[in-house]
Amino acid sequence: MMASQVRALAGRVGFRALLRVRLIGQTADGLTQAGLVGVVLFAPERAASPGRVALGFAVLLLPFSLIAPLAGVLLDRWSRVQVLAWANVGRALLLTITAIAVSTSSSDLVVFGSALVAIGLNRLVLAALGTSLPRTVPADLLVSANALAPTLGTAVTVAGAAIGFALRGWLDAFGVPAPFVAAAVGYLLAALATRAFAVADLGPDLIATDDRDSRPGVFASAWSDVLLGLRNIATSAPARRSLAVMASNRVLFGCFTVWTVLLIRFHLAETSAHEGNALAALGGVTLSLGIGLVVAALTAPPLARQYGPRRAAAVALALAAVGAALPLITLRLSTVLVAWVLLGAGAQILKIIVDTVLQKALPDELRGRVFVAYDIVFNVAFVVGATLVALLPTAVLAGAGVAAVVAAAYGAGAARTWRSPHS
Repeated sequence: MMASQVRALAGRVGFRALLRVRLIGQTADGLTQAGLVGVVLFAPERAASPGRVALGFAVLLLPFSLIAPLAGVLLDRWSRVQVLAWANVGRALLLTITAIAVSTSSSDLVVFGSALVAIGLNRLVLAALGTSLPRTVPADLLVSANALAPTLGTAVTVAGAAIGFALRGWLDAFGVPAPFVAAAVGYLLAALATRAFAVADLGPDLIATDDRDSRPGVFASAWSDVLLGLRNIATSAPARRSLAVMASNRVLFGCFTVWTVLLIRFHLAETSAHEGNALAALGGVTLSLGIGLVVAALTAPPLARQYGPRRAAAVALALAAVGAALPLITLRLSTVLVAWVLLGAGAQILKIIVDTVLQKALPDELRGRVFVAYDIVFNVAFVVGATLVALLPTAVLAGAGVAAVVAAAYGAGAARTWRSPHS
């Protein structure tokens, strides 16, 4: 992105205001994620286990899959300013309940239930931010805005998670609820930031009633759109192949993620005996993943130009394979951190390429529904991988066997993709 485009975006008052809402809210998202990791792994009254780790990731990701189909339908009917305001207020209230629940050792149903709904609302907020963006910038800056805003959002989410881990380690007894309290404050500030807009500023425009209103309801309409998106993916060979590669990648990514968390918490000599060291290590993994995302953003475009999307995807899979294989050399924290830089870069390069293939392979009027279906597959596949690892015996989790399987699978995928006759 050119500096002149960044300056032009910075000069747009509406873009700056919407970006402010995004950055405050996504910082709070990172705090929420760190708080849940703390509850799953370190709360003394809640014995940590592989199953609880898998449950934690399910709570983080499955709400996206439940809310995603509704997001497009609701955002075409409700004021997006009000969606951003009230969804953030709702998240603040729910995270307050979560903070109280973990402070009073309430049941998992209360802790995870309130967090699950709050995280589910995040899908609605992110969709509202995306659909509102064209109302804040001219058409010639839209691509740059779409590149800049989500990248900054991801960066502050990583920063928020790091802050959450630090709060958990610094504040002793109050450390368990602290990330949730900080997240609740962040969501309230994000809601206040929406006051920069009038109710109608971000749309939607009023449209005439059409036959969609005669459908059985919003839920039925939303899920029928998801099924339509899946059917259209199935009829497009490039889209079908791309989604299959991405689903496989997310299963492997979920496997490696949960194995890393369990290794740090229970098995790695450098971290398993001391909560502070384990928290710092998880923060390091988060930072390594963030570095990988930056590497991917810089390298994906030239890779795609030089090799084309298929072979660029093969290079991405090969990079992920190298990253996953590093713990086989020596099972130390430093090696795991480097592994996450490479694995994160490879997985993100692949996502960028798959996103582009899907955008080009399908007509504009179907892209929204296709990407909703893609979003669901993306998150469910990760949870499948996380669950598979959670079911493994402790002896397997304590070694590098999971890393070996993940590396081999990524390597096989890279070789198959490189040799494939399809472009």
